[in-house]
Amino acid sequence: MNPAMEVAKPTKRRPVNRKAGSRLRVTPSGAWRKRARARRIPGQNGRSATHRFRAHNRVAVPAAPGALRGQWHRKPAVAGNRRGRRGGRIQCKRMVSNMNKVKSRAASAAFAAVIAAAGMTGCGSDTELPAVQSMTVFGDSLSDVGTYAGATNDPNNLGKFTVNPGNVWVENIAAGYGLKLTPNRRLTLDKEASGVPTAGVGTATTIGGNGYAEGGARIAQYPMQSGVGNNAIVSSVSDQVGRYLAANANRVPAGQLIVIGGGGNDTYAQFADLCWHYDNNGLGVGKTTIAIATDAVATAARAQVDNVKRLRAAGAQAVLVYQAGDWSSNPFARKYLSDVYQAVGCFVPVPASQITEWTRQFNQILADGIKGLAGVALFDAGAPLKAAIADPAAYGFANVTAPGCNNTVPTASAAFCTRATLVEPNADQTYLWSDAFHPTPHGHKLISDSALQALKTIVQ
Repeated sequence: MNPAMEVAKPTKRRPVNRKAGSRLRVTPSGAWRKRARARRIPGQNGRSATHRFRAHNRVAVPAAPGALRGQWHRKPAVAGNRRGRRGGRIQCKRMVSNMNKVKSRAASAAFAAVIAAAGMTGCGSDTELPAVQSMTVFGDSLSDVGTYAGATNDPNNLGKFTVNPGNVWVENIAAGYGLKLTPNRRLTLDKEASGVPTAGVGTATTIGGNGYAEGGARIAQYPMQSGVGNNAIVSSVSDQVGRYLAANANRVPAGQLIVIGGGGNDTYAQFADLCWHYDNNGLGVGKTTIAIATDAVATAARAQVDNVKRLRAAGAQAVLVYQAGDWSSNPFARKYLSDVYQAVGCFVPVPASQITEWTRQFNQILADGIKGLAGVALFDAGAPLKAAIADPAAYGFANVTAPGCNNTVPTASAAFCTRATLVEPNADQTYLWSDAFHPTPHGHKLISDSALQALKTIVQ
């Protein structure tokens, strides 16, 4: 899945842009008590200081997926923070309780992987997990909450990249905490990006919301990849973070949940440079090679690591980082990554396997770069969609291969998709895709359900 493309039908000759702490395993309770008595130190109420220390600092976190009961780990103590120790212990036990309820070994391993991706934040900290009091979002079209309302000329269509006015996944998360997201900027339709001759030059106006994500955003490098707005002024993820910090005295408020992601537009930009001889790398038309493209993807991933670290340095307590999406199996890919199209439509063939490899590379660099950062959870937003593609009926879908919308005016982008343009009644629930790249509200619901589970490792 690519969370961020807004595309128009390509032609071969330069078409319009489209778009902590140490661990100590102790033995089961009987043997442990025996050693404690042997090393007894006088303490309060007849209990040894050794006993009290160990009782306070053992945490029910299994050493590995499927670990047996009685396998405890020591967590570091913080003087005077009794409530924090207790809160951390309860949260960890809750995780293990959830894990014990999972019957299959594979599912248990998957649950443990979510916790590991979060850096064991809820279990390795001596402070209680923060409660979500506010929320800010950075990213691309997967998380855009209405930046392109100014492009639709329809007060009932916010220009989100789904079936409007349905929710995108971050809106579902916000609602789960009793919050609301609104766009930070308003962008208008751009002639060059959309291919609409009467559109004029797209503009951007700051309106001050907490939804900074913008459709078409790459991580750092310009031009952006919107098929709707002006790609010279669509804000990169790095610029989104910079504008937010500048507006907030370089501090993230306590209790604020940060969601940040992207990368799909960066892999798409490399595909476009190779296949259609665009110049997204600023090297000149036709100058990008596979090696150059691969290096550009790695550079984007490192820039995203820097974005996460900037937010943590500014005081962010809880950061959900969604990975780059592998868009090699969406409706766009079914056509333009096919062998038939690649043979006649691309200057340099870019098979689906190359998109997958770039995505894997980006996500590995991202995971390595943020590993161990307290309060940071890494989330694969594409996994629920892959599961639905593999077994549509199990997730309530009748179609996972074609767009659920048939709008063509002003473009085929999901930004202009509404219930009035559905291919059939209830396609917003029975189809996985709204346009060639973006999920329907039902698809977004799958993502948000999975994300809310991952968030339990870093927030209350």
